[in-house]
Amino acid sequence: MMKTLYVLLGDVVASAAAPARRDLQRKLAAACRAANRAAGTDLLAAFKPLKGIDEVGGAMVSARRACDVLCAFLDAMHPYRARFVLARGGVDVGYATRDAARLDGPVFTVAADLMSRLKKSGLPFASALNGPGLNASVSGLFNVLLTMRSGWTERQRASVAAYLAVGSQQAAAERMGVSQQAISKALGSISWRVFRQAEDALRETLTSLDAAEVSATEVKQ
Repeated sequence: MMKTLYVLLGDVVASAAAPARRDLQRKLAAACRAANRAAGTDLLAAFKPLKGIDEVGGAMVSARRACDVLCAFLDAMHPYRARFVLARGGVDVGYATRDAARLDGPVFTVAADLMSRLKKSGLPFASALNGPGLNASVSGLFNVLLTMRSGWTERQRASVAAYLAVGSQQAAAERMGVSQQAISKALGSISWRVFRQAEDALRETLTSLDAAEVSATEVKQ
């Protein structure tokens, strides 16, 4: 029986040229664990390496946490980089195993083709969801956000992490042992407010896919 899932595949950029393959392998394992935690109850097949330390993959029953999954993965992988594709479609093999390496179906063909094209584009993300307009919106937002994140310095990354952990600039400053002005400057230098608005818009768009799926099912019934 065909099941519909959201498959997220990742490809580690320039993994063959990594100077410390063992470190990369360790980072990749940690990144998969972080992604699995971020996916929460939406996870169907845990993220895991699929081809050595070059590719990873996992499957979710909803796309609403895809942004959190990618951010968690990339933060754990830093400074290594990866590109990703998100595809929605059918799985008809291995569903009961909940094992990403044993799943198969039309969605994996779509995802593999999408990844092949993504590598040629030089962009960090592509999607195959419910239509061209939606794919353009989701891919565009992801590409902007991921490109912005890739340019953050270590201090900016630490400032964002501290701010998200405690919820205020003053508390983040105390956590890092710096002034509130230093946190404000770090967040301002990455246009944090604009970044956060775009991130919220992406999450809202991804969450709306579930509502659209429910509506389509109701119409069929």
